[in-house]
Amino acid sequence: MRPLDVLFFRDNRPYDAGESFGAQSVFPLPSTVYGAIRTSILFAEGIDLKEYAKLESQQSIESWVPAEQRRVLRAVGTPATAGSLRAIGPFLGRKRGNELRLYYRVPADLGRVKNAQNQNQSFVLSKPLRNPPGRFSGRLAKLLPLWASQPTEPSSAWLLSDKGMNRYLEGEVPENDGAGAAGSQQIVRADELYKTEHRVGIGLTDKKVTQEGFFYASEFLRFEEDVGLVVDIECEESFSVQSELWYLGGERRLVRAEPVTEGKVLQPPVQLNGRFKLVLLTPAVFDSGWLPRFVDAGRFECRDGSLRFRLVSASIERPMPISGFDLAKGTPKPIRLAVPAGSVYYFEVLEGTDSDYIGKFHLRSISDYWPEAGFGVVAVGRWDYFDSK
Repeated sequence: MRPLDVLFFRDNRPYDAGESFGAQSVFPLPSTVYGAIRTSILFAEGIDLKEYAKLESQQSIESWVPAEQRRVLRAVGTPATAGSLRAIGPFLGRKRGNELRLYYRVPADLGRVKNAQNQNQSFVLSKPLRNPPGRFSGRLAKLLPLWASQPTEPSSAWLLSDKGMNRYLEGEVPENDGAGAAGSQQIVRADELYKTEHRVGIGLTDKKVTQEGFFYASEFLRFEEDVGLVVDIECEESFSVQSELWYLGGERRLVRAEPVTEGKVLQPPVQLNGRFKLVLLTPAVFDSGWLPRFVDAGRFECRDGSLRFRLVSASIERPMPISGFDLAKGTPKPIRLAVPAGSVYYFEVLEGTDSDYIGKFHLRSISDYWPEAGFGVVAVGRWDYFDSK
């Protein structure tokens, strides 16, 4: 999806001209992009959104929808139920020539060394401490603290390329050689791909007259010309979208949708050696707050069929409130707290093979809510303990 203008993805803070001055823009949520795709399909097929909003289940599709439109609605689902359409993403992509390079949020356990002089060699991995001098209190006492060889600071201003993420998943620290072309770098600053842009406006009355004291500021995202959003789509039904121009985000900004076949697929580690970690590539929403459903909140043990494994530690970013706007119903969606992309869960294998865990988790969703929209997509990586000796 190539933006044709700046894009606006509002955060969930209250925003009313004259009461709160500014609206901040965030990276688009999976539900925003997934909703744009579904809406574009509905428009292209000539389906009335007001009638679509009345559908409550797949059964209502078979009962009330004309036969020629059922195939499409089986793909996009109803406002309350998911169809066969599945998404992985969105991720940032930069296309130069025939090469498409994808970029991901830097994992929470990959910190930037404080006061580092060389930005190409300035990141270090935090790891579970094998023999910690102390433990967490309460039920978290069974989890190990994370430790790094040097003091670090958050690396939220940076992104990993697909090459850098593959290196990270193998348990190595991504690095830049300092001399390679920008497209070959494993770690890049986010502002090399997109920048924030501030604009000021003033509220208007119904008669389009300015209102005194109703100044406001909005923050937009301006992508570089060769940068866009990439999302992988899977669907049991086949259909074609006639229009290449889609509305995306707030203020109905336009993007040009283009099919791509390039792109580097993230590779799981060659060997896990009895340990693996799950890195959230997209935000996830869990019933138990920060814990996935398959983790027992008391013992931190997990069982899934023949697989048995144990949570050892976690590196969790601050929870992010997410919401959105339901176009079919014309109402805001309820706010939920999500575990942000980049959060990491460390596990030890008790039963099962490496291929079992890679097949179960790699590039699949672990989110309790909206997995079809692309929430909770994880990559499998390997890890080792930090030994203090």
